[in-house]
Amino acid sequence: PLPTARQQGYQMLAYTLMRPGRSIVYHNGRQIPRTGGFYPREGNPSALGWDPATQTIDETITTLMHLRNQVGYGQYFQLNTNISDVLVYERALNNQANCLVAVNDRFDSGTLNVTVSTSYPQGTRLHEMTGNAADPAIDPSDAIPETIVVGAGGSVTLTVPNNTTGSSEHGKGYLIYAESLPEAEVTFIGADGTIDPDPASFPDFIQRLSTATVITDDSFEIRLETTAGDPLDPNTDDNALFAFDQRNKDYNGNGTPDIPTTSSVIGGYEEFTTLKSPLYDSGNSFGLYRQEIDATQMS
Repeated sequence: PLPTARQQGYQMLAYTLMRPGRSIVYHNGRQIPRTGGFYPREGNPSALGWDPATQTIDETITTLMHLRNQVGYGQYFQLNTNISDVLVYERALNNQANCLVAVNDRFDSGTLNVTVSTSYPQGTRLHEMTGNAADPAIDPSDAIPETIVVGAGGSVTLTVPNNTTGSSEHGKGYLIYAESLPEAEVTFIGADGTIDPDPASFPDFIQRLSTATVITDDSFEIRLETTAGDPLDPNTDDNALFAFDQRNKDYNGNGTPDIPTTSSVIGGYEEFTTLKSPLYDSGNSFGLYRQEIDATQMS
Protein backbone atom coordinates (compact mmCIF):
# COMPACT_ATOMS: atom_id res chain seq x y z
CA PRO A 1 0.00 0.00 0.00
CA LEU A 2 1.03 3.60 -0.54
CA PRO A 3 2.05 5.57 2.57
CA THR A 4 -0.48 7.68 4.42
CA ALA A 5 -0.23 11.45 4.86
CA ARG A 6 1.26 10.88 8.31
CA GLN A 7 3.83 8.44 6.95
CA GLN A 8 4.88 10.85 4.19
CA GLY A 9 5.80 13.40 6.86
CA TYR A 10 4.83 16.60 5.07
CA GLN A 11 5.45 18.78 8.11
CA MET A 12 8.91 17.25 8.56
CA LEU A 13 9.68 17.87 4.90
CA ALA A 14 8.66 21.51 5.37
CA TYR A 15 11.04 21.73 8.33
CA THR A 16 14.03 20.19 6.55
CA LEU A 17 13.52 21.69 3.09
CA MET A 18 13.28 25.25 4.42
CA ARG A 19 16.39 24.89 6.59
CA PRO A 20 19.90 25.65 5.28
CA GLY A 21 21.90 22.82 3.77
CA ARG A 22 21.04 20.01 1.42
CA SER A 23 17.90 17.94 1.84
CA ILE A 24 16.87 14.69 0.20
CA VAL A 25 13.30 13.77 -0.67
CA TYR A 26 13.30 10.05 -1.37
CA HIS A 27 10.80 9.19 -4.08
CA ASN A 28 10.84 5.56 -5.18
CA GLY A 29 11.53 3.15 -2.32
CA ARG A 30 10.36 0.17 -4.36
CA GLN A 31 13.28 0.02 -6.77
CA ILE A 32 15.63 -1.68 -4.28
CA PRO A 33 13.95 -4.71 -2.70
CA ARG A 34 15.24 -6.20 0.51
CA THR A 35 14.08 -8.82 2.97
CA GLY A 36 11.28 -7.39 5.06
CA GLY A 37 10.30 -4.50 2.78
CA PHE A 38 11.60 -1.60 0.72
CA TYR A 39 14.94 0.17 1.06
CA PRO A 40 15.38 2.26 3.07
CA ARG A 41 11.63 2.63 3.46
CA GLU A 42 8.79 3.52 1.16
CA GLY A 43 9.53 6.97 -0.28
CA ASN A 44 7.24 9.90 -1.03
CA PRO A 45 5.33 8.76 -4.12
CA SER A 46 3.99 12.29 -4.73
CA ALA A 47 7.43 13.93 -4.55
CA LEU A 48 7.46 14.71 -8.28
CA GLY A 49 4.04 16.37 -8.24
CA TRP A 50 1.84 13.39 -9.11
CA ASP A 51 -0.26 11.37 -6.67
CA PRO A 52 -0.36 7.77 -7.91
CA ALA A 53 -3.16 6.93 -5.49
CA THR A 54 -5.62 9.42 -6.99
CA GLN A 55 -3.96 9.79 -10.42
CA THR A 56 -4.02 13.57 -10.03
CA ILE A 57 -1.49 16.37 -9.67
CA ASP A 58 -0.34 16.88 -6.07
CA GLU A 59 1.82 19.98 -5.60
CA THR A 60 2.42 19.58 -1.86
CA ILE A 61 6.11 18.73 -2.08
CA THR A 62 6.88 20.58 -5.31
CA THR A 63 5.47 23.75 -3.70
CA LEU A 64 7.88 23.30 -0.80
CA MET A 65 10.74 22.91 -3.27
CA HIS A 66 9.73 26.10 -5.08
CA LEU A 67 9.56 28.00 -1.80
CA ARG A 68 12.97 26.67 -0.78
CA ASN A 69 14.39 28.13 -3.99
CA GLN A 70 12.41 31.38 -3.84
CA VAL A 71 12.53 32.46 -0.19
CA GLY A 72 14.43 29.79 1.77
CA TYR A 73 17.82 31.45 2.01
CA GLY A 74 19.84 33.12 4.73
CA GLN A 75 20.77 31.91 8.20
CA TYR A 76 18.51 29.84 10.44
CA PHE A 77 17.10 31.52 13.55
CA GLN A 78 14.78 29.66 15.93
CA LEU A 79 12.22 32.12 17.28
CA ASN A 80 10.42 30.27 20.09
CA THR A 81 11.90 28.52 23.10
CA ASN A 82 8.88 26.38 23.96
CA ILE A 83 8.78 23.83 21.15
CA SER A 84 6.73 21.07 22.75
CA ASP A 85 4.37 21.17 19.75
CA VAL A 86 5.19 24.04 17.37
CA LEU A 87 8.62 25.16 16.18
CA VAL A 88 8.94 28.57 14.52
CA TYR A 89 12.05 29.78 12.72
CA GLU A 90 13.00 32.38 10.18
CA ARG A 91 15.59 32.52 7.43
CA ALA A 92 17.37 35.86 7.43
CA LEU A 93 20.42 37.39 5.78
CA ASN A 94 22.13 40.57 6.98
CA ASN A 95 19.36 41.06 9.54
CA GLN A 96 16.74 40.98 6.78
CA ALA A 97 14.19 38.20 7.08
CA ASN A 98 13.26 36.21 3.97
CA CYS A 99 10.63 33.82 5.32
CA LEU A 100 8.95 32.59 8.47
CA VAL A 101 8.34 28.85 8.97
CA ALA A 102 6.11 27.16 11.55
CA VAL A 103 5.82 23.37 11.91
CA ASN A 104 3.47 21.46 14.20
CA ASP A 105 3.83 17.82 15.30
CA ARG A 106 0.36 17.32 16.81
CA PHE A 107 -2.06 14.92 15.14
CA ASP A 108 -5.21 15.75 17.04
CA SER A 109 -7.68 18.14 15.42
CA GLY A 110 -7.30 21.87 15.95
CA THR A 111 -4.84 24.77 15.77
CA LEU A 112 -2.23 26.30 18.07
CA ASN A 113 -1.35 29.99 18.49
CA VAL A 114 2.27 31.08 18.82
CA THR A 115 3.59 34.64 19.19
CA VAL A 116 7.19 35.32 18.18
CA SER A 117 9.47 38.28 17.43
CA THR A 118 10.88 38.35 13.90
CA SER A 119 13.41 40.43 11.97
CA TYR A 120 10.66 41.90 9.79
CA PRO A 121 9.99 45.64 10.18
CA GLN A 122 6.69 46.72 11.67
CA GLY A 123 3.98 46.98 9.03
CA THR A 124 5.43 44.32 6.71
CA ARG A 125 2.70 42.28 5.03
CA LEU A 126 3.40 38.54 5.07
CA HIS A 127 1.50 36.02 2.96
CA GLU A 128 1.05 32.32 3.64
CA MET A 129 2.81 30.71 0.70
CA THR A 130 2.04 26.98 0.91
CA GLY A 131 -1.71 27.32 0.38
CA ASN A 132 -2.49 25.58 3.67
CA ALA A 133 -4.17 28.67 5.15
CA ALA A 134 -6.47 28.90 2.12
CA ASP A 135 -7.29 25.18 2.02
CA PRO A 136 -10.77 24.43 3.45
CA ALA A 137 -9.69 20.86 4.12
CA ILE A 138 -7.10 22.24 6.56
CA ASP A 139 -8.80 25.43 7.75
CA PRO A 140 -12.57 25.14 7.20
CA SER A 141 -13.36 27.93 9.69
CA ASP A 142 -10.85 30.49 8.30
CA ALA A 143 -9.00 30.60 11.60
CA ILE A 144 -5.60 30.80 9.88
CA PRO A 145 -4.93 34.20 8.26
CA GLU A 146 -3.64 34.17 4.70
CA THR A 147 -2.03 37.58 5.30
CA ILE A 148 -0.57 38.91 8.53
CA VAL A 149 0.87 42.34 9.29
CA VAL A 150 3.98 42.51 11.44
CA GLY A 151 3.48 44.39 14.68
CA ALA A 152 5.75 46.47 16.89
CA GLY A 153 9.20 45.01 17.42
CA GLY A 154 8.66 42.48 14.63
CA SER A 155 5.96 40.65 16.59
CA VAL A 156 3.58 38.24 14.85
CA THR A 157 1.02 35.78 16.15
CA LEU A 158 0.69 32.60 14.09
CA THR A 159 -2.26 30.23 14.09
CA VAL A 160 -0.69 26.92 13.11
CA PRO A 161 -2.83 23.95 12.05
CA ASN A 162 -2.48 20.57 13.66
CA ASN A 163 -2.01 17.67 11.26
CA THR A 164 -5.65 16.64 11.54
CA THR A 165 -8.82 18.62 10.85
CA GLY A 166 -12.00 17.04 12.15
CA SER A 167 -11.60 13.36 11.37
CA SER A 168 -9.33 13.94 8.35
CA GLU A 169 -5.60 13.37 8.86
CA HIS A 170 -3.85 15.49 6.21
CA GLY A 171 -0.36 15.81 7.71
CA LYS A 172 -0.05 19.47 6.72
CA GLY A 173 0.64 21.03 10.07
CA TYR A 174 2.92 23.75 8.75
CA LEU A 175 2.85 27.32 7.42
CA ILE A 176 5.38 29.42 5.52
CA TYR A 177 4.96 33.19 5.46
CA ALA A 178 6.93 35.58 3.26
CA GLU A 179 6.52 38.90 1.54
CA SER A 180 4.39 38.81 -1.57
CA LEU A 181 6.05 37.69 -4.78
CA PRO A 182 4.99 39.34 -8.05
CA GLU A 183 2.70 37.49 -10.41
CA ALA A 184 4.49 36.71 -13.66
CA GLU A 185 3.62 35.45 -17.12
CA VAL A 186 6.35 34.16 -19.45
CA THR A 187 5.90 34.08 -23.22
CA PHE A 188 8.35 32.77 -25.81
CA ILE A 189 8.11 34.91 -28.93
CA GLY A 190 8.93 32.81 -31.99
CA ALA A 191 7.72 29.52 -30.55
CA ASP A 192 6.43 26.99 -33.07
CA GLY A 193 3.96 25.23 -30.81
CA THR A 194 3.69 23.15 -27.67
CA ILE A 195 3.75 19.52 -26.58
CA ASP A 196 0.99 18.42 -24.24
CA PRO A 197 1.79 16.85 -20.86
CA ASP A 198 2.30 13.10 -20.80
CA PRO A 199 -0.81 10.97 -20.25
CA ALA A 200 -1.56 9.67 -16.77
CA SER A 201 -0.69 6.14 -17.89
CA PHE A 202 3.02 7.05 -18.04
CA PRO A 203 5.15 5.92 -15.07
CA ASP A 204 5.20 8.82 -12.63
CA PHE A 205 9.00 8.94 -12.40
CA ILE A 206 9.28 9.86 -16.11
CA GLN A 207 5.93 11.58 -16.55
CA ARG A 208 6.07 15.20 -17.71
CA LEU A 209 3.28 17.17 -16.02
CA SER A 210 3.68 20.51 -17.80
CA THR A 211 3.21 21.69 -21.36
CA ALA A 212 6.54 22.02 -23.21
CA THR A 213 7.22 24.90 -25.61
CA VAL A 214 8.72 23.97 -29.00
CA ILE A 215 11.19 26.33 -30.70
CA THR A 216 12.92 25.38 -33.94
CA ASP A 217 14.24 28.76 -35.15
CA ASP A 218 17.78 29.96 -34.55
CA SER A 219 16.55 32.77 -32.32
CA PHE A 220 13.62 33.62 -30.08
CA GLU A 221 12.65 36.10 -27.41
CA ILE A 222 11.73 35.64 -23.76
CA ARG A 223 9.03 38.06 -22.68
CA LEU A 224 8.15 38.37 -19.00
CA GLU A 225 5.28 40.51 -17.74
CA THR A 226 4.83 41.07 -14.01
CA THR A 227 2.02 42.41 -11.88
CA ALA A 228 1.83 43.08 -8.15
CA GLY A 229 1.09 39.99 -6.07
CA ASP A 230 -0.29 42.22 -3.31
CA PRO A 231 -1.83 45.55 -4.41
CA LEU A 232 -1.21 46.93 -0.91
CA ASP A 233 2.50 46.15 -1.04
CA PRO A 234 4.39 48.49 -3.39
CA ASN A 235 7.76 46.81 -2.80
CA THR A 236 7.47 44.24 -5.55
CA ASP A 237 9.39 43.38 -8.73
CA ASP A 238 12.55 45.45 -8.76
CA ASN A 239 14.34 42.99 -11.05
CA ALA A 240 14.00 39.72 -12.93
CA LEU A 241 16.57 37.17 -14.08
CA PHE A 242 16.53 34.15 -16.37
CA ALA A 243 18.55 30.96 -16.82
CA PHE A 244 18.77 27.94 -19.12
CA ASP A 245 20.37 24.51 -18.96
CA GLN A 246 23.27 24.31 -16.50
CA ARG A 247 23.36 28.09 -15.96
CA ASN A 248 26.95 28.44 -17.11
CA LYS A 249 26.67 30.25 -20.45
CA ASP A 250 26.31 33.85 -21.57
CA TYR A 251 22.83 34.04 -23.10
CA ASN A 252 22.32 37.81 -23.17
CA GLY A 253 25.49 38.49 -25.14
CA ASN A 254 27.33 40.71 -22.67
CA GLY A 255 30.36 38.43 -22.45
CA THR A 256 29.83 36.43 -19.26
CA PRO A 257 27.13 34.95 -17.01
CA ASP A 258 25.93 37.91 -14.96
CA ILE A 259 25.65 36.12 -11.61
CA PRO A 260 28.69 33.96 -10.75
CA THR A 261 27.91 30.27 -10.77
CA THR A 262 29.32 30.11 -7.23
CA SER A 263 26.50 32.29 -5.86
CA SER A 264 24.51 30.30 -3.32
CA VAL A 265 21.16 31.84 -4.29
CA ILE A 266 20.98 32.68 -8.00
CA GLY A 267 24.25 31.36 -9.37
CA GLY A 268 24.51 31.48 -13.17
CA TYR A 269 21.42 33.61 -13.76
CA GLU A 270 21.36 36.30 -16.44
CA GLU A 271 20.00 39.85 -16.55
CA PHE A 272 17.43 40.92 -19.13
CA THR A 273 19.19 43.38 -21.45
CA THR A 274 16.88 43.73 -24.49
CA LEU A 275 14.36 45.48 -22.25
CA LYS A 276 14.33 45.83 -18.48
CA SER A 277 11.38 47.78 -17.08
CA PRO A 278 10.62 46.76 -13.47
CA LEU A 279 7.21 47.42 -11.97
CA TYR A 280 8.62 48.82 -8.71
CA ASP A 281 8.40 52.61 -8.42
CA SER A 282 7.50 52.92 -12.12
CA GLY A 283 3.94 54.19 -11.85
CA ASN A 284 2.91 51.50 -14.32
CA SER A 285 0.44 48.69 -13.76
CA PHE A 286 2.90 46.02 -14.90
CA GLY A 287 6.60 45.35 -15.35
CA LEU A 288 8.07 44.13 -18.63
CA TYR A 289 11.30 42.30 -19.44
CA ARG A 290 12.50 41.07 -22.84
CA GLN A 291 15.55 39.14 -23.94
CA GLU A 292 16.55 38.04 -27.42
CA ILE A 293 18.22 34.62 -27.36
CA ASP A 294 20.59 33.05 -29.88
CA ALA A 295 19.29 29.48 -29.88
CA THR A 296 22.29 28.14 -31.80
CA GLN A 297 24.43 28.31 -28.65
CA MET A 298 22.00 26.24 -26.59
CA SER A 299 22.72 22.61 -25.80
